[in-house]
Amino acid sequence: MIAADIQDHVAELDRRVVKIEAHIETLIRKDWAFIAGKGSALLPGIGATIAALLIAAMPELGGINRRHTASLAGCARIPESVEN
Repeated sequence: MIAADIQDHVAELDRRVVKIEAHIETLIRKDWAFIAGKGSALLPGIGATIAALLIAAMPELGGINRRHTASLAGCARIPESVEN
């Protein structure tokens, strides 16, 4: 009985995940012109989902240069301190 309840609950959660992912994809497609405009500036060949994810995480993209973008993402090279 408990195992069946758990399986039913997992199945319901799986259905909800599918619905949520479909909704996210709909939103991405709806705003594709905006996302593509910013996404193409990020990296050639970047897809809609990754572009949307990056824009959600870093809305500054498209308005800053590549060095600021790398710094924002935590990927910028930081020169070692030179001891005097």
